[in-house]
Amino acid sequence: MIIQAIHLKILCFIALFMGLSCASGVRLEDQNKSLMIIRQGIEGVMGGAPRWVSRNQREFHSHYFSRKEDPKFNPTTSRERVYAKFLVLGDRRPYNVEIEVIVQKRSPNGYETIGSDEKLALDLKRELKTRLHQSQDQMNVIDDFRAF
Repeated sequence: MIIQAIHLKILCFIALFMGLSCASGVRLEDQNKSLMIIRQGIEGVMGGAPRWVSRNQREFHSHYFSRKEDPKFNPTTSRERVYAKFLVLGDRRPYNVEIEVIVQKRSPNGYETIGSDEKLALDLKRELKTRLHQSQDQMNVIDDFRAF
């Protein structure tokens, strides 16, 4: 009985460790761009200003949209909606950008998160990578200059 309890505790610890170490979403790594350039790229991918921005300007949530291109999509009445979450990681260059697309389904109590869409997150990653590389070609030498 005692051995089973010890095994159970060990298995719970391993499961907890594995669950915490698995990151969701996709990651765009080693972006040697300023935070301003990365934010502009994220806003370009979102098609405008984010719906929500964290206090430290490192997490951005897009407006709700449909997985399928639906011209009649209404985020307050649709059965399913998604939004993209962009998270800028790192305290200095190069930054990593984690992208996750959250899927929500309407329920009697409102909307509930049911998972994420890895394929759509990969599409957003490709588009952001393209935008960030295009911004490098258009960058002015003075754009990111800081005297101190």
